[in-house]
Amino acid sequence: MVYLDEKLRKDLKIGLDSVSRIFQNLNGVTDDVELQFDDDGTALAYNAAYNTYPAILHGNGPSKRYLNYLANYVSKRWSSTKGCPICGKKPKLDLAKKDPESYPLVAIAVFIAKPIPFIEEMLETFARLDYPKKRIALFIYNSQQSNIKTVMDFLSKYGSQYLTKKVFNGVTEIQEREARQEALGIIAPLLAQPGKMFTNFWGDIAPNGYYARSEDYMAIVQRKRVGFWNVPFVTSAVLINKEKMKEMKTPYFYDKILDPDMSFCKWARDKGHFMYVDNEQDFGFLIVSDEYVEVLKRGKLHPEMWEIFENRQIWEARYLHPEYHKLLAEDTVIEQACTDVYDYPLVSERFCKEMIEEMEHYGHWSSGSNKDDRLAGGYENVPTRDIHMRQIEYERHWLYFLDEYVRPIQEKVFLGYFHRPVEAIMMFVVRYRPDEQPSLRPHHDASTFSIDIALNKKGVDYEGGGVSYPRYNCVVPADQVGWAMMFPGRLTHLHEGLPTTKGTRYILVSFVNP
Repeated sequence: MVYLDEKLRKDLKIGLDSVSRIFQNLNGVTDDVELQFDDDGTALAYNAAYNTYPAILHGNGPSKRYLNYLANYVSKRWSSTKGCPICGKKPKLDLAKKDPESYPLVAIAVFIAKPIPFIEEMLETFARLDYPKKRIALFIYNSQQSNIKTVMDFLSKYGSQYLTKKVFNGVTEIQEREARQEALGIIAPLLAQPGKMFTNFWGDIAPNGYYARSEDYMAIVQRKRVGFWNVPFVTSAVLINKEKMKEMKTPYFYDKILDPDMSFCKWARDKGHFMYVDNEQDFGFLIVSDEYVEVLKRGKLHPEMWEIFENRQIWEARYLHPEYHKLLAEDTVIEQACTDVYDYPLVSERFCKEMIEEMEHYGHWSSGSNKDDRLAGGYENVPTRDIHMRQIEYERHWLYFLDEYVRPIQEKVFLGYFHRPVEAIMMFVVRYRPDEQPSLRPHHDASTFSIDIALNKKGVDYEGGGVSYPRYNCVVPADQVGWAMMFPGRLTHLHEGLPTTKGTRYILVSFVNP
């Protein structure tokens, strides 16, 4: 009656808010309502259809997600000039005044439910968390055969230090949904793939229930807007308050058509449990695992070696020599072992060990004769017992490595020579043995410059070895594992491989820019 009777409204002194000056119902009209900031940075909900700024927002049904998005900003939650006024003011436990034995008990669940590289580094980082292990109840679910040993090594090293631990390691009858039920405010640290916009949260949900990009997604990921944000989906790393867990009744089975993490988040949305993502600090990053399963299928012994493209940051941490980046400093002088022969740290000992193991795992060493069907023309002038990078499907990866890590050093020491990207056809691991091929006669390399990397230890794995440069009356031991000896190829640097007298010596050779 009041809505239809204008006279009654006038008598009662009631007006209709038909243009949303006071109230804004979001259901069905989210496209009309957008976020604006006034001159002092205060966030306002703006109705573009009526050019009004409603004071009260209401969302029901599917519009609740949009209400949550607006609530991240309005009511002085976030300012375009001052940022997040309540960040850093949230109540925190003062652990400095507590005995570590009385720290809150934390349950942490680790799920390895698909092929993922660098699990070893993840577990080691987890073990270094600055929190007493005796106050952590640990749950590990691993369904991947390739990670069984890694998990066992972790448990052997750290397992006894945790308060309790429950582990499913390997192929078990328990499935991921059941395992997550074992583990069970919901908040996730913002984690992104390095250099990409792929993260562990969604800013919005499309009508089909999958990802949709919100207006503020890029700003949050790039930390142009810092705070904690109400979002419809979080995954990968999630912190759940123990009080919330009492309300959780099989959320991972809530929608069996969806993946377990999507089922959990749909349950949380439908039941009114807010999920937040926090980007106040840099909490880490996500491992890229999309193509990793294909490397595993090819039967590689150390599949992480093939991850230089997808996971360069953590690949460097494992496989690049720890002293390498110091070489790039302007004031660092790279020493010459002989005239124009530079010796410098390039790859880690682990890289060297795993490269040897990959080559022996492949096992098809050349005969060491001049006949070589791998080469155009089938003839090798200076033959060695070797395996080419192409044979183990590592050619593209090693070319990239040469361009990214060797070329900058070359440009630093051989001034005025630039060639990007580098080119190389001959990239191979050589095996020297006294009873096979102990040495290599004097020769010039078919390259503009070459690098030889020592892969194993003199005095431990072999005796003898080294490289002689007759023209300069100079011998380089070339026996520091992971160090590269870099020198000009044709014309100036005639050289020979000195005899290996005992054991087996491995070197990785690259003829760059032939």
